Amino acid sequence: MKNLNSYHFLKAYVYLIIAILIWGSVPLVIKISSSSKELNINFFNFCRIFITCISLKLMVFLFKIPVSFFYKTKIKIILIGIFTMGVYCHLFTLGVKYTSSSSAGLLSSLVSIWILFLNYITKKSKPSLPSIIGSCISFLGLCLFFYNSLLIDTTDLYGNLLIIFGTFFFALYNIISNKFKDQKINSLVFIYYIFIGTLIYLFTVLIFEYSFNKLDIPERLSVKNIILILYIGIFGSALCYTFYNYSSNILGNYKTSIFINAVPIISLILGINILGEAFSFLQIIASIIILFGIYIVNLSKDGSK
Repeated sequence: MKNLNSYHFLKAYVYLIIAILIWGSVPLVIKISSSSKELNINFFNFCRIFITCISLKLMVFLFKIPVSFFYKTKIKIILIGIFTMGVYCHLFTLGVKYTSSSSAGLLSSLVSIWILFLNYITKKSKPSLPSIIGSCISFLGLCLFFYNSLLIDTTDLYGNLLIIFGTFFFALYNIISNKFKDQKINSLVFIYYIFIGTLIYLFTVLIFEYSFNKLDIPERLSVKNIILILYIGIFGSALCYTFYNYSSNILGNYKTSIFINAVPIISLILGINILGEAFSFLQIIASIIILFGIYIVNLSKDGSK
């Protein structure tokens, strides 16, 4: 039994590392796609989640995973997808359009602080001293980050705010989805219905945009954009969220969220080397302060369950 548990823990960590490495490239891919004049960002978002749903459905079919639980439970999971993952995908993708991919990667690490806050709200647990200190330090770093955005470009600030609000909804998804752990629903099936809800939300966004005559659907997509949509739909969403959800069930939502802190490092390296993004001195200082604050929060055991 001990060897079996060790195997599952090792598998969870391997899956989590793979997911984080791929996620580090996601802001870069979204930034390249949003910079394309031929591709509407909301249409791109809908297409990639549509590919994600097809990929997950194929995996469920190929692995012959039984989908045997109550329709009420399915509806609940779909609703969670609409109001958490759907909102997150929309805000994050839109935010990357208005800021740099490296900034998006950095701000995504705030998920662990949001999870700590939500755990405190839902469980009424008293945060420890390291959690309070770390959260205050990270908030100071965010203030510096916003001040730098105001100095450079207000659209950058707008994008950063969208991403921060987006990470709140991703943290909310982590908290709520963890409640289903005891129901023994297969993680692949669970994430499939989450993305069905996400797809419904993004389709609603498209309908809303179309009603105001702002939706511009291209007659044909370039090979580059097709590859980007397939990459982020299959690997950046279907595979990563399946791996992440599996790891969260084994390790807990707080431990898995800690690994997200590696995303900004990967995003920063890719953004500088591929897109030529530059970080100002103030951004570097703010980034160090934010990550240091998150590190202190992670020293605490709050929200570890």
